[in-house]
Amino acid sequence: KRLAAEKKEKQRVEEQKRLAAEKKEKQRVEEQKRIAAEKAKQEEQKRIAAEKAKQKEQQRIAAEKAEGKTKKRRGKAFPKCYRSTTNSLIGYWYAGEDKPGSVGDTVTVGQWTHVRTAPPNTENGFTRGESVCVLRPNSKVKISQRPVIVKGAYYWVPLYTHDVTYK
Repeated sequence: KRLAAEKKEKQRVEEQKRLAAEKKEKQRVEEQKRIAAEKAKQEEQKRIAAEKAKQKEQQRIAAEKAEGKTKKRRGKAFPKCYRSTTNSLIGYWYAGEDKPGSVGDTVTVGQWTHVRTAPPNTENGFTRGESVCVLRPNSKVKISQRPVIVKGAYYWVPLYTHDVTYK
């Protein structure tokens, strides 16, 4: 009887261990499924957010085109330079060979003018920087800093967000 009881007890303990191992495996599998589902949900949210951002950008560009704030050239739309509450450097615009004015003067831009990230200089091999935005014809621009003279004859004027006004 004692051997039978010991054998029965041993079988009961082994059964408990087996059930505990099965339970642990089931929990591990469920945790992996939960993590995979959460990751898939995050990826879907990222995709949706990217899609919404793209749609919003397309709507903004369409609205600017409708208002005439962009210039279409060679398949690329250039945004209009905007005045802002923060006074930060937008870029540099080419004023030509004649000095555009002195610091504090307000000048009228006569034609579409690109505002570039940097004027031509030795660091960029005397190439124009990337276009940041455009100044429309008849834009009023305040000269808040001395123009940069390139190669002794060409004026590039720094443009800050407080310098731009339109009629």
